[in-house]
Amino acid sequence: MKAVKYLPLWLAMLIVTLCMASCSNDDDEVDDQALNDYYIEVEVSGGGLDSQEINLIESELNTTLSDIGWEKLTKDEAIYYFDKAVKAMQYEFSEGVTGFAGTLHITFHLKTSNGKTVKSSTLNITKDGCTID
Repeated sequence: MKAVKYLPLWLAMLIVTLCMASCSNDDDEVDDQALNDYYIEVEVSGGGLDSQEINLIESELNTTLSDIGWEKLTKDEAIYYFDKAVKAMQYEFSEGVTGFAGTLHITFHLKTSNGKTVKSSTLNITKDGCTID
């Protein structure tokens, strides 16, 4: 269970370290109306954890991720960065995490600044590996 204790911090550090550079041409004109601010919200379930442990992990992840956001991006750019972050987390958990009974589901929701969900992805982490839904 020691691995579970540091899971929220570790996931947040992984998201923070991802490169957030744009590959587009600065000369392209972008409609300011299409730009928005985005953030990630997390839901956690399963893993053989009791509700108190799940609530703690979920709360810590959401608190840590509340300081991280992407500003003035198009929807496509935000989805690109979101997918990249989720795939990086899947890679990090590709060998699984010991201490879970069953599958731990961590659902990441990409949301606009007004709370509208743009995309969701779920990491399914077992003792043997990790998949994305």
